[in-house]
Amino acid sequence: MAKKKEIKEEVVVEEKVEKKEAKKEVAKTLPKSERITKAVKVCVLSVVLIVVLVVVFVVARPGRKSLEDSLNSSLKSMGETFYTDFYYTEISKNKSKAEVSEFLEKFKDVGIKVNLDNLERYNDGKNKEEIAKFKNKDGKACNKNTTQAVIYPKSPYGKTDYTVDVVLDCGFDKK
Repeated sequence: MAKKKEIKEEVVVEEKVEKKEAKKEVAKTLPKSERITKAVKVCVLSVVLIVVLVVVFVVARPGRKSLEDSLNSSLKSMGETFYTDFYYTEISKNKSKAEVSEFLEKFKDVGIKVNLDNLERYNDGKNKEEIAKFKNKDGKACNKNTTQAVIYPKSPYGKTDYTVDVVLDCGFDKK
């Protein structure tokens, strides 16, 4: 049994060697210039494929945000934090839920506007570093008075019942 196994393994090894030698013979039958041309074509195609993949990855990379999108996201987050952690808490002190709802209902269409200047000053300047990043690609700082988060309370006017819109005045080109 062991001899049969050894013989089979030898046959398989010999077949592999024969195939390699056959390929070498075929390659030798091609003129040297054709072999070089074929190798060059393979290299060029490989390089082109790599370049295309790199370009696609760089241009269409998911999750890549523009500076404007990043600032929009940051301002929206600061507006949400301002409303839930500060504004709503302050207006609801010593008031019933009905009184708070009545007050917030007045702002459902016009919104509560909180500009960068106010976001920078509240909560002991917690947002100061983040607001310092509010510049366009040319380094021009956003207008702290007109760049704002606009918070729209909505029924039933609880702490998390709102939407936030963002207004950036940073000199970005209009599309």
